[in-house]
Amino acid sequence: MDPKIFECVRMGFELSYSNPDAQAGIPLDEPWMSYYLQGMEAGKEARIKADAKWDGPAIGPDLGGEDWEAYQKHLKNLLEPLFHEHEPHIEVEPPEIVVGR
Repeated sequence: MDPKIFECVRMGFELSYSNPDAQAGIPLDEPWMSYYLQGMEAGKEARIKADAKWDGPAIGPDLGGEDWEAYQKHLKNLLEPLFHEHEPHIEVEPPEIVVGR
């Protein structure tokens, strides 16, 4: 198979699978346009079958659970004891300066 045919079909399939109402976005010369449109038709059909099988998209607007800020705070509280370190306190005596030796 000509790689250009595969590319045209793939682009059409990807476009119409992710957006079934999409229109052909790029004008191509024949026969490339017909391959692109075949890919779009196959993508639409595959999306319709997938939506019917799994009852539409799997991700909705709200999945529930803990929100991002609360999760970050919880994670920070869990990791704090592992990474919390105090700088060691070191007493340094001033150097003895001897003049005139």
